[in-house]
Formats: sequence, structure tokens, C-alpha cells
Amino acid sequence: MNKRLKHHIAGVLDMVTVFSMLFEHLAILPVYAATGEYPYMMFASSGDEGAITLTTNNVGINGNVATNGSMVTSSQNVNINGTRTENLENPY
Repeated sequence: MNKRLKHHIAGVLDMVTVFSMLFEHLAILPVYAATGEYPYMMFASSGDEGAITLTTNNVGINGNVATNGSMVTSSQNVNINGTRTENLENPY
């Protein structure tokens, strides 16, 4: 590769690294529940305390959440647009 192309590639990689560090706190990952056999957007079969543990500043879940154990969150703002079911015995 010529020197100019290497320089441009290095610059792009530098920008990607800087932007990923600056906007790390804005990471948003949309997740959608599948319709069909399983009515839960999030499910944990474990019967342990904290089977579902959320450690984030804001949580928005559009769907039903269920666990055989319990759900623990450190967030001040938890919004579940659906049902929240803990200590579920056997869903099926």
C-alpha cells in the first residue's frame, strides 16, 4: 500500500476509537421480543436470587419479563411495558 492510503486508514481507525470512547455511555441496543411460542422478551430459568440482574442507568423493556428466581436492578429508572413475573414455577 502506498503511504497516503495507510495514513487515511490510520486516521479513520483513530476516529472510530475516539468516537467509541466518547459515546460509550450512549450505547443503545434495541431488542425486540419474538412472537410465537415463547411469550417472554426476557426469561431466566434459574431459580437463584438475581437470576436477572440489570446494572445500568435506565432500562426500558417492551415485553414480558419472567424468571424462576428474582429480578434485581440497580437502576433508578426501570420501565417494563409488559408483565414482570418472579418466582415462576414452570412456565410450560
